[in-house]
Amino acid sequence: MPWLCDAPQLRRRGLAFWLFSLVFAVALCLLAFRAFSPASPASRLLASSPSVNRRLVSETKNTMQLGATEKLRGFLIAWNPARGYLLLRSEKKSKGLHYQLPGGHAEFPDDAIAAAHFFVEADRAHAAQAAAGPGPAPSSSFSSSPSSSYPFSSSSFVSRLASLLSSSEEAGTAGARGGERKKHVDEEEVARVAAARELFEETGIDVRGELQHLVPLAAAGIGPYKARFYFFLHLTEEMLAAATRAAHNAEDEGDDEEKKTKHAKKERALLQPESDHKQAPLLEVQLAIGLDEHTGFRFVPAVMEAAELVAKHSGGKSTKALQAFADLLNKKTSLSPLQAVAGLEG
Repeated sequence: MPWLCDAPQLRRRGLAFWLFSLVFAVALCLLAFRAFSPASPASRLLASSPSVNRRLVSETKNTMQLGATEKLRGFLIAWNPARGYLLLRSEKKSKGLHYQLPGGHAEFPDDAIAAAHFFVEADRAHAAQAAAGPGPAPSSSFSSSPSSSYPFSSSSFVSRLASLLSSSEEAGTAGARGGERKKHVDEEEVARVAAARELFEETGIDVRGELQHLVPLAAAGIGPYKARFYFFLHLTEEMLAAATRAAHNAEDEGDDEEKKTKHAKKERALLQPESDHKQAPLLEVQLAIGLDEHTGFRFVPAVMEAAELVAKHSGGKSTKALQAFADLLNKKTSLSPLQAVAGLEG
């Protein structure tokens, strides 16, 4: 009958069945072992060599939709007690002469990698503080170049980036401080890196290694507006004085040759602030302005005046952010801007 098979054929089918069963069983054992065993230290390290970073970039771009990151931006409300709020002058055919807040688009994946590095260093600092007991919190910083290793595997990092690109509830409430610390890098952290990097490229003011100075304002209801995150920066005299170094080190942007080439094309000029002759002479200051985007800068003493001047910037979102910041200051009339945001620091 057709369904009957001779003995050799049955033996061949039986052998194939047992081989398939054996392979399947081994695969299940391996999956169970990986699921319940801790990752080895080696698997948690992501080397910073260019080849590894390029592979990570390739893997991430192939497995993610990058639209959210391409729209992600970080901007600064940068304030100096003696001068006021820092605004950058821009002259474009479409908008004419107008002013902008420092900041701009996030660059993927460099800003995400730097954010992850800072996140891990900050987490270590908080863990060390918790172990040491009460006392002043240690400041955390990071090098603007990737470190020699990261304490998570490339696949783990890709999953972290995937989570920051998703519009999850945790990312939406990223600015909420005072409760549990964040468990992973999110959009706000990447936007903070982007804001610091853009500030350096635009003015020479370098806080890329001191991201803790950039206070997220989302907890106060200031952003995010369509993937635009806002941060407060207390501009110290030391930060302003050091900005001129960028004009003399325009090509010294790190060890990566590709970065050197990119930044070497950006011309800088040492410029003094504009003056509208309505206020006392400004203390002497120069910034290394990046001429590819801006033609000057000014300090504005009043936040609402700054809000009016940036009306053409970023679809009006900068004005919206400064108006919201003015509302925050109005609720705390006896406090300076620095004191008003003190409770927002994470």
